[in-house]
Amino acid sequence: MPRILSSLSLLLALLPIACRSTPIPDLPPDLLCNVAERALIEEHPGRALSYLEHALQGVSRTEIYRENRDLQAEIYLNLARAHRALGHPRKAEAALRRAHELSPKNRTILFELGVLLYESVEDYPAARAIFDRLLALDPLDADALYYRGRIAFNQKEPQQALADFDSAIRIGHRDYQIYYWRAQVQHYLGRLRLAEEDYFRAIALNPTASHPLEGMIALLVQLGDLESAIRYQRHLLRLSLISRYRQLGLSVLYLMNGDLFLGITRFLFWWGL
Repeated sequence: MPRILSSLSLLLALLPIACRSTPIPDLPPDLLCNVAERALIEEHPGRALSYLEHALQGVSRTEIYRENRDLQAEIYLNLARAHRALGHPRKAEAALRRAHELSPKNRTILFELGVLLYESVEDYPAARAIFDRLLALDPLDADALYYRGRIAFNQKEPQQALADFDSAIRIGHRDYQIYYWRAQVQHYLGRLRLAEEDYFRAIALNPTASHPLEGMIALLVQLGDLESAIRYQRHLLRLSLISRYRQLGLSVLYLMNGDLFLGITRFLFWWGL
């Protein structure tokens, strides 16, 4: 019994040490920045934030690092990525603006600031101004064209959005998202067959992405092709069998197509979820 009590006392004494966060390695700021980048890749933004804050403290204490503006910009860039991953867009914006002050010619910093302002802060005019600047520097920047096109569509300028998406695709930006967004623009403009082609391209490139499938289904209903809409809705449902929304959607499509038995069966299944 005394041995058990002594072991328990030892465990209780060690518990605060075991629960303590991972210690920050005693490294110079540039190496700490590299360690933080690795933590971000491994999806540990909180740990990366600690490393980067410690790196900034190291910069402030050493003259040779204080004069290295590129290193400081890199630290603030990663600081912004950590804040964004943690859901702090305003702190991320402040860090990116500081990084841009330190390294105004760094296109990566400017691009990430534009993406942040568009996706997280939702300041569309400011984001668009940044992508305009990037395209003034390099008219063949396909990523900047893609994001400017998305912003233009959000700002109800479909023709500008279409021109930017077309240019980006010609340059070589051909992932599923750009075809999905171009399909959205074509759909908005009433060019239904062109929209169908782009939805199909997007689905072919990423068959598990839900937005292109949902867009295709809505378009096929509009075209009156309910059989194809049902086929795509069944595929969408296979991605998440417990989705009440998708079960109900399939029920409605069956009923619209005149199949009362399958429509009611799916409705009862939806009701029971």
